[in-house]
Amino acid sequence: MSNWKEIKTKAISVIRDNNLPIEYAKRLKYEIKEIEKQGANKYWVDKFIENKCIDSNKNGLVLPFLLKLTSVDPIKTSFVYVEEKEGKSGEIISIILENGKIVNIPGALEVLLKDGTKKLASQLEIGDDLY
Repeated sequence: MSNWKEIKTKAISVIRDNNLPIEYAKRLKYEIKEIEKQGANKYWVDKFIENKCIDSNKNGLVLPFLLKLTSVDPIKTSFVYVEEKEGKSGEIISIILENGKIVNIPGALEVLLKDGTKKLASQLEIGDDLY
């Protein structure tokens, strides 16, 4: 695979071939849009061609997981989509829990719930279905 279109097709086929839940397709669709908007297509093509594994997945991206560039599954770990205080959206960060309560979401003001609504990060409760 040497071009962006083939990379996208490969990621989509991994979801389909492994019968992964719809969350993977939704997240991939969002990530592809952001990658293309940022002009980072070549970066991911180069990463795939190099076949260099990434030890962590600090940004919680599903694309490198689907391409087997990392073993860190962002859907199964505690990564959430948030709206930052500065108005930027799409940052993927982790939730910090203490005794079952959410105590910190660094930089987050609002969090996107799976039903499409937004909630203030300070008002999140255990059991909220996060995207």
